[in-house]
Amino acid sequence: MSQEEEKERTSALADLSSSTTGSGRHWKGSCLCGKIRYRVKSLASTKMAHCHCTDCRKFHGSAFSTFGETTTLEWIDRDEARKHLQTYVATNGSKRQFCRNCGSSLTFASSNADPGYIEFALATLDEASDGSTVVEPDAHVFVDSKVPWLNIDNDGLPKHARGRA
Repeated sequence: MSQEEEKERTSALADLSSSTTGSGRHWKGSCLCGKIRYRVKSLASTKMAHCHCTDCRKFHGSAFSTFGETTTLEWIDRDEARKHLQTYVATNGSKRQFCRNCGSSLTFASSNADPGYIEFALATLDEASDGSTVVEPDAHVFVDSKVPWLNIDNDGLPKHARGRA
């Protein structure tokens, strides 16, 4: 890894981590191999969506990705995260982070997003601290880019041609 890549990765870690102290409900998640683990203490309940954009489909290797938004993502073991977290910067300036060991998609940051927020792959959540159901997505976004073989007409969620209106 070049010095520039290492600097970008370390910067991304600092940008996407925030201190979370105190008690209360929280969610924990991890990558497939378990080398990267994180904790989230608050969720933006109206910002959990299935994204059908081409970049998300390609990055996840699936028909869509499902992301939640938070301001409180914290890497549980920062040293392990620094060793295993890789950042991909797309031509549009968005940043996607994944585990360099197992390839799990973990975070997304749009180039024009509020720097205090980070989106994370909801399917990487393991459980809520109280053992309850974690979360449910509330919309489909970028359905203009949806794969033609997936039918989302009857799931009851709002559909947005691009991002949320």
